[in-house]
Amino acid sequence: MKHEIDTDLITSLLRSHGHSVGNVIPTPESAGEFEFQVDGNLLSLSQVHALLEAEDQREASSSGAAATPASPPPTA
Repeated sequence: MKHEIDTDLITSLLRSHGHSVGNVIPTPESAGEFEFQVDGNLLSLSQVHALLEAEDQREASSSGAAATPASPPPTA
């Protein structure tokens, strides 16, 4: 069964992260299904996924409070 890929959502996420997105190119099934033109480079779907994950982790670690759970109050 072939998975449906929401290329519009992926393109929107890339743009919200400040990337320039050109064409989305369908490729043969054995090649990863799509390539995205991101910041002038062709990236496979797995490379786009890794890029967005790395940026989300970087954003979470830079915000500090959102990345760490609240500490329990001290006991007396």
